[in-house]
Amino acid sequence: MASWLWEELREFFATDDGSLPEIRLNFSEPRAVARGLEFLRDRSRSYTPANPEVAESGAFHVTLAGIRSAGVTLPDLGLFVFPDQLALDYRMGPAWGEAEVECLFALLRTLIQLDPAASLSLEDHVEPRAAARFQSAWRRYLTEHAA
Repeated sequence: MASWLWEELREFFATDDGSLPEIRLNFSEPRAVARGLEFLRDRSRSYTPANPEVAESGAFHVTLAGIRSAGVTLPDLGLFVFPDQLALDYRMGPAWGEAEVECLFALLRTLIQLDPAASLSLEDHVEPRAAARFQSAWRRYLTEHAA
């Protein structure tokens, strides 16, 4: 486990402040969005559309529960699906810890590999220094887990 990851990013996960932060996977290929959605759906214990009417606009939201990796079950994740993006949202709080953040980053790494031009970002209103710290941790994680 990368304990440094939890220490670096604890503020993004540990305390439920009522927000639902988003981690955005930006794709250049629409096929990568479809493959990412299929990957997440296949690994979820349940997959629940939140508002089917939104699908008419080309975007929709689902809830993913019970995603497991390496013996760790992630807290429920929300997923906004756009033509060029998957945006994961999550409730901060005590369900998150070192193992869960490590598992989430492994999941993000798998998803980002679906498109060579993909990038990861946080939602727009995140304070720039915090966003930079998140990006720095992401780059370090990718470097440490390069295949």
